[in-house]
Amino acid sequence: MMRNSIFLAIVCVVLCACSSKQYTITGNIGELTGKKMYLLIGGEKVDSSEIANGRFAFKGEVEAPTYCRLESEDMKFGCMFWIENSNITIAVENQQVQVN
Repeated sequence: MMRNSIFLAIVCVVLCACSSKQYTITGNIGELTGKKMYLLIGGEKVDSSEIANGRFAFKGEVEAPTYCRLESEDMKFGCMFWIENSNITIAVENQQVQVN
């Protein structure tokens, strides 16, 4: 009986660890610095991040995959993509946007 309880506890810990409910967006946008990047969901600004040395980051959670938009404070950059609770990387090089 004790062995089954320990096994069940280990399974619960593993399942809880695997079901992370958080997204992490990291980005490298090159030339922009000293401005803010905004994350919009449903047309509403839900988060902001300072751009430092061309890099920015967001963390949060969504209940389901959701279409969102990133835009810079000066409106020189914007892109739309699906956000889900996972690691997402945004890279801009030669005016090409890559979302992974």
